[in-house]
Amino acid sequence: AADAAVFTANSGGITLDEIGLGGSLDMTDYTGTLAFDAQTLDVGGSIIVDGTLTGPGAIECGGDFTTTLGMTFAASIDLIMDGTGFLSTSPGEDDIGNLEIDTAGAVTLSSNPACGDFTMTAGTLVGTSQALTAGGDVLYTSATAVTDLSLTMTGTATLDWSTFADRFLDLTVSSTAVVSLTNDCNTKALHIAGGVS
Repeated sequence: AADAAVFTANSGGITLDEIGLGGSLDMTDYTGTLAFDAQTLDVGGSIIVDGTLTGPGAIECGGDFTTTLGMTFAASIDLIMDGTGFLSTSPGEDDIGNLEIDTAGAVTLSSNPACGDFTMTAGTLVGTSQALTAGGDVLYTSATAVTDLSLTMTGTATLDWSTFADRFLDLTVSSTAVVSLTNDCNTKALHIAGGVS
């Protein structure tokens, strides 16, 4: 069986020294702090996060990724979805740092996450009519696909969507955003309250 790690309410503060788990990570009810200390946590299976995660650092998730109500996820932690699974954030706990999809399979949103930068490197992101909010740059390569995704941009950022074939269900540029387009972009619906150039 693959290795797994479980943090409980009795687990104290932990500083990460680069670690790889072939199995899963379950932090349900963890109330301590996991300090990444500029390291990468590579988990081959599913992850449930709770408690406080401080960066800088990165999480590579090969399965489902779930946040719990009350957890804190530092903006300086990158979440890299590199397997097939669901991305689910608890209401009010949607912030997950920078998000990258880099998989040979598909990642399916089952909530409305908010991230810093959003990068599609490889694989498919299935939006299931969910909304992704990006406060930073959005980068998409031609080797990827997106279906049924609504995107809201909220910061001063670049939108580099290098394929016209995959379109958003809805693209919103919020009143706080100033977005620079570097390629053509295809969307079923467009809402602009901020700046676009």
